[in-house]
Amino acid sequence: MGHQFTRAHLLLVLIIASAVASRAHKLKSATFLSPELVLAPGSVTNTFHYNVDFPTGHIGIKSFHVEPVDSSGRPIPLYDTYLHHWALNRYVIPKGGSKSSSSSSDGDSANFVRNDGICQGNILGQHYGSGSETRRTATFLPDPYAIEIGNPEEGFEERWMLGIHAIDTRGVVDGQGCRECFCELYNVTIGGGYDGGLKCCEDGDQCRVKLGFQGRKRSVYLRYTVKWVDWVDGEFLPVKVFIADVTDTGERDMTETTGCQV
Repeated sequence: MGHQFTRAHLLLVLIIASAVASRAHKLKSATFLSPELVLAPGSVTNTFHYNVDFPTGHIGIKSFHVEPVDSSGRPIPLYDTYLHHWALNRYVIPKGGSKSSSSSSDGDSANFVRNDGICQGNILGQHYGSGSETRRTATFLPDPYAIEIGNPEEGFEERWMLGIHAIDTRGVVDGQGCRECFCELYNVTIGGGYDGGLKCCEDGDQCRVKLGFQGRKRSVYLRYTVKWVDWVDGEFLPVKVFIADVTDTGERDMTETTGCQV
């Protein structure tokens, strides 16, 4: 009787161990590079790249990690190139649309599939993203949780857009001021008491560089690593993504002065 009890427990342990090992083997990983970003000292890029490389199929995302790197794949320190913010947005287009990589034409037909947050329209609708603090932020979702993707409505295909806002702070007169987009440091003029913010560090804007500083243009990429599992109904629990905004007025009349102000 005792031997049977022990054997039964041993068999149960082996079954559990086998199931855990089987689940662990389902975890997949791939690393991709964003399109090239060319930056000179003090320059700003704020660009949107459609149809970026991403795992396909009905899957569950377990983690998403980004790292700014140079053309040799070396991580770039934030005091050289500041990752102001980035965003990974999901969208769908009718099947048979543009096949080109990072096609900007997707923007004309893209129907964004926002997260479950409460901001209006497509504001803060990304599934992953935010500022430079995400560089070391753990995003791994333990079993049985995952973000379910890759199951669009019939007649549509799913794609991804990567938005990247980076500021090259090599040789600038005020690194913190450039990172915080103080208008007086940039080659823009905005009235109405607007002293700093996104409007002063848009794509193509320039932060003031120290007189006589010489620095070459360089290529920068956002390297992103995705870990995922093949989705199996009943085996994983779908995670919903919510992004809140401290500037949210709480009103929803679809004007620029209400709702999330980021």
